[in-house]
Amino acid sequence: MRRVADFDGPSSLDDVHRFIVSSFDLFAEDHLYAFFLSGKYWDVASEYVDPRSDGRRADKALLFRLGLSAGKGFVYVFDFGSEQRFTLTVSAVTEVSAPLGRVVLVESVGALPPSDLLDFGHEADDLPPPDALQPLIPLAQALFAARDTEVEIDLAARDPAEDMRRASLATARSMGEAALGLARALAADLALFRDLDEWFLDQELLPSLLELPAALAEVGEMELARSVAEAFRFAAPDEFNGELASVLAQAGLREEALQQVSSNLENAVHPYVAEGKAGDAYRALGEDDAAEAYYRRSVALAASSSERSEAALRLTSFLIDTGREKDAAAFVRDQRQEAAAAGAKALAPAVSAERNAPCPCGSGKKYKKCHGANA
Repeated sequence: MRRVADFDGPSSLDDVHRFIVSSFDLFAEDHLYAFFLSGKYWDVASEYVDPRSDGRRADKALLFRLGLSAGKGFVYVFDFGSEQRFTLTVSAVTEVSAPLGRVVLVESVGALPPSDLLDFGHEADDLPPPDALQPLIPLAQALFAARDTEVEIDLAARDPAEDMRRASLATARSMGEAALGLARALAADLALFRDLDEWFLDQELLPSLLELPAALAEVGEMELARSVAEAFRFAAPDEFNGELASVLAQAGLREEALQQVSSNLENAVHPYVAEGKAGDAYRALGEDDAAEAYYRRSVALAASSSERSEAALRLTSFLIDTGREKDAAAFVRDQRQEAAAAGAKALAPAVSAERNAPCPCGSGKKYKKCHGANA
């Protein structure tokens, strides 16, 4: 699909954003956006962002001040969750005798698909899944059903804490068994897994699986945790291999855990992820100095702004959880100063030391239930 439009020079990149949202019937609501004038996605140096974000504001970036010329290309991302991407090209820059006063649609090529095809995630009454996904749907739903089971604990019972422990153990076991059933059906087919993950995007299939080994280890189901991590590492090798190392560490298998860490670092697809996961494993072993060193290497190796934010958040959380709030504050301050000196937005989010505060990663969960879960 393609749209061509005329803008006045004093129009801003935010006006271009509004035109795209309107022209392609995007559901704007609370979704953020960003432009990258270099044409490279997530290039901080050329980034102009939603006015609600930190960084160079798109509503202050007037087109006539950006040095645009015919043939210049750049890119736009709408909704950082689904990452709907657009490429833009300046077709011409001309002098006019009077301002347009509004954006003028010049050409429209390609009709929009039906609105129900633009939705992400599917409910039972939506379009039927592709044939290849049909046998996998009930297996994924079994996983979600186990995850979302609500357990009522009688606080007047003789031992409510023990009742809660048993309920958590039962939930984790059910999820683990459902996950292994799904893994057997997938048979390490990455393309099929990605289709299934997209089909259940609203249900967060991959995030749920990534959290499962740690949840199983927490209730003492080490073998099941290990099996789940091994079964799904085809889907996200760095992440699941990192979880495997942490499970081995929590099980007290130090040598095996460190061998796994070494293998993860050597074969990493995304080194910053492997370094961060190595920090998690050393932390599980109780070796905080080594954990901190790997967390800091993860920050240093992160390439994009989103990677640096994730790595910085992991290190900041570690410092807070180990009672080093001043060091955490100093790290965040240094990151912001470095970003300001580079003319880019801050790379490290502010992390609250309050355990019940919302996690700054934007998950919507409390800090203690998200990046503070290891405290």
